[in-house]
Amino acid sequence: MLAGGAGPVQKANDDVKAVCNELKAEILQKAEKDAVEIFEAVSYRSQLVAGTNLFVKIKVNSNGECIHARIFQPLPCNIEDGGKTAELHSVQKDKQMADEVAYF
Repeated sequence: MLAGGAGPVQKANDDVKAVCNELKAEILQKAEKDAVEIFEAVSYRSQLVAGTNLFVKIKVNSNGECIHARIFQPLPCNIEDGGKTAELHSVQKDKQMADEVAYF
């Protein structure tokens, strides 16, 4: 993967799932959802910048509805003591399992 380019779609791993769970309340708030049936990171793409952008597909119900979340992870050298290791940038709501997770 080149710096600045988004990588291929990958199955969500434990690290991506943990970041999404850490930001769950913010993701749901930004997506204007009070509660969801399921909250499961399914797949993601990453983009190397001055840190890493994660574009994550999160399944929120059994009908296949999803939220796409853009999460920024700064480089470790740019995290101050006690600072956030991940920040929610934006979300796309009303997505489906068939929708490709892409740069936004």
